[in-house]
Amino acid sequence: MALIESLIASLNPDAGKSHYKYLSIYRENYYIENLEESVVPRLIENSEVNCVEDLIMNEINSISLLKDDWNGMGSKKISSEVLNNSINVIGAIPPSVLYYLKPDNIYPSKYGTIILDWEFGNKDNCLSLEIAKNSIGYFVEVDGNDSKQVEELSTAPENFDTAVASVVNDLAGFLV
Repeated sequence: MALIESLIASLNPDAGKSHYKYLSIYRENYYIENLEESVVPRLIENSEVNCVEDLIMNEINSISLLKDDWNGMGSKKISSEVLNNSINVIGAIPPSVLYYLKPDNIYPSKYGTIILDWEFGNKDNCLSLEIAKNSIGYFVEVDGNDSKQVEELSTAPENFDTAVASVVNDLAGFLV
């Protein structure tokens, strides 16, 4: 565990400090209302990376519970294929990179996809990843300007590692 913590600290010298602030915000917002009481102490005792991973998976689980017309505009519920792809993508992203994904920045789209938005600095720097049934796509903004757009990377087993590596490589550019 010390290795993970030192890797996080090298990417973010305030990692230990922000963890407690993040937990405080988490506890004060609606997430705490949706968790069973027995889960809360476990989240507090885990390392900050594990805590963030738990929060991310809780958000994906919440999205999985949406029914047809979840947005009041006729949207279909998110398919099991999209949910599985989301879980697989999240599982393949290194924890030190997942640490920067806030659960509030994970949401379903009206197109039946799941979107993960990483924001850095003043939100003018971001990577927005859209996960579909058979592919992922993403765009990168630097200083508020479109920097890169990648459409339809296949999530087929033979292409999955390459697709995720592309996303992680562009995310790593924000963490240097």
